[in-house]
Amino acid sequence: MKNKSSSKTSLFLMELIIAIFFFSLAGALCIQMFVESHRISKDSVALHHGVLWTQNFAESFYGCSGNPDDVVSLFKDYSYVTYDAEKCEIKLCFDENFKPIYSTKLSPDDQDYSYVLTAKISPAVNNLITCEISFNSKENNRVIYSLMLDYFPGGK
Repeated sequence: MKNKSSSKTSLFLMELIIAIFFFSLAGALCIQMFVESHRISKDSVALHHGVLWTQNFAESFYGCSGNPDDVVSLFKDYSYVTYDAEKCEIKLCFDENFKPIYSTKLSPDDQDYSYVLTAKISPAVNNLITCEISFNSKENNRVIYSLMLDYFPGGK
């Protein structure tokens, strides 16, 4: 009789161990899915703000007829802006919540920012002005969104 009872107990324990193994495997997979969905959600928020700020800058570029000085004057009171006239490059810096950074520091390299919008405006060639705008993440140094614009100011 003892033989039958101990074999039933070990069979029950084996079944219990297998059930616990499958539940822990399913739990691990669920945790991975939650982590991945959080990353995707964070990336989509960054993409949304990148598109929004890039389009905002593009509309300003068109509204100022491609003049970099006018574009900088639009943004200088609103956020931290640097303008390198030699490179024709404009930078706007943002914090981790996509809010513009207000600062009096001289360089964005001195700043604690999370995202940067960079616009490179090429000088007019055959009356055509080109602007390349990119919204980048400082954390992993990747381009979130970029846009290429051409402006032809009604030439003759």
